[in-house]
Amino acid sequence: MGAAELGLDLGQRVVLVAEVDPEPNDNVSQAIPLQPSGQAEGHLGYYSSQSIDRADYYRIATVEDGNIEITASPDGDLDVELALYDLPTGTVELGRINNKGNGESEALEYEGLAAGTYHLVVRQNGGFGSYSLTSQFRQSQTPNDPEPNNMLAQ
Repeated sequence: MGAAELGLDLGQRVVLVAEVDPEPNDNVSQAIPLQPSGQAEGHLGYYSSQSIDRADYYRIATVEDGNIEITASPDGDLDVELALYDLPTGTVELGRINNKGNGESEALEYEGLAAGTYHLVVRQNGGFGSYSLTSQFRQSQTPNDPEPNNMLAQ
């Protein structure tokens, strides 16, 4: 005789979540492209394939100097942290933000970003859920000088 036949409510609930970000994207080599002024969606904190998805990596390539603002808007119980890294190794941290709590948006702004390729990491800092990601790039109004020109001989 099962629980339903006895009239018992075991309080179990299964929530189906569609995969919203292409996996795997959990390290620098698996980073997925994000336009400098673009949008993406993802989710963190879910268990799959014997592990919990704790970070999503994005690659942002800019062709001009400028400023970038990246906002992650999580839903529900998810608390996110944003970190921006320089390439090629993805180890030079340019900025990190985690000032808000579960379900609250985080915004990371970096001014004076040179043309190049960068990595953005969205990390689970608590809870689980989906997030929407928006990047807004504003090109510098002042043209750059040709490089290299840091020494008298150049």
